[in-house]
Amino acid sequence: MPTVRSILVATDFSDEAEHASGRAGRIAEVLGCKRGTLAHVQETASLAAIKQLLAGATAETRTEDARGLQARLEATAETVARESGFRLTPHLSSGRALVELARLAAEHDLVMLGARGSHQVRERLVGTLPQRLLGRIERPLLVVRQQPATGYDPVVVGVDFSEDCKRALEWAAAIAPEASIHLVHVFRHSQELAMHYANVTPGLIAEYRQRARERSEAELVRFVGAAGLPSDRVTSWVEEGDPASAICKRAIDVGAGLIAVGKRGTSEMEDLVFGSVVQRLLAEADCDLLITPHR
Repeated sequence: MPTVRSILVATDFSDEAEHASGRAGRIAEVLGCKRGTLAHVQETASLAAIKQLLAGATAETRTEDARGLQARLEATAETVARESGFRLTPHLSSGRALVELARLAAEHDLVMLGARGSHQVRERLVGTLPQRLLGRIERPLLVVRQQPATGYDPVVVGVDFSEDCKRALEWAAAIAPEASIHLVHVFRHSQELAMHYANVTPGLIAEYRQRARERSEAELVRFVGAAGLPSDRVTSWVEEGDPASAICKRAIDVGAGLIAVGKRGTSEMEDLVFGSVVQRLLAEADCDLLITPHR
């Protein structure tokens, strides 16, 4: 079971960032975590713009701006403590958000933040903070979309039999210890198009597809056995097609509150051709998303 001694929650005070703060309290209670940081980074570019606007302002006025942000951090931390008993330490800093959050992430065991922030026009141009932060940290990243009204149940875990997906399953089982877990493996019959061009008969193509499914089903049975989870807690699914779409659809079908995946799968070439499954899930998933790092 993963050991979580500390949680970092990044906030820009958006609704989804507030959801992340609340979820941190629930997860800390489940995992027995005692230390947490609630961090807000005031971007250097934003500071420059503010300084221009406040060029004629007094030092007292500028101090009040920082005090206002600190007060918002403290109010959020107090709400989390009141609701869950978990106390987050407010941390206000300035600079480049990606750099500062990556530095803080290295000091914690789990990183949490909202899926979308308060600067949605900028996010459409350069990507959301989770999308940009993902390549800079080596900690599990929990991206929160939903209000933390209940614990995660059920949970969907994307399975490609890589070491990363094994860690995703371990983390999902730890964060949601009572949840039912749906394992989803998605296969592609990558040679089918070539077979069509080679005038292979439809019957042989169907046979090839069926064999691919059977291999995937057998491998998934072995994966479940090695995981050591109770059989009544796990449901396995083998799907055909696009991994990100199939995982999202299964999550909707079973009403999952959380999807868990490894940061890097077994096919880097497919990621180059079709786009990273993780990046697709960040953009398309309707529920919270847990991404475990590659090691």
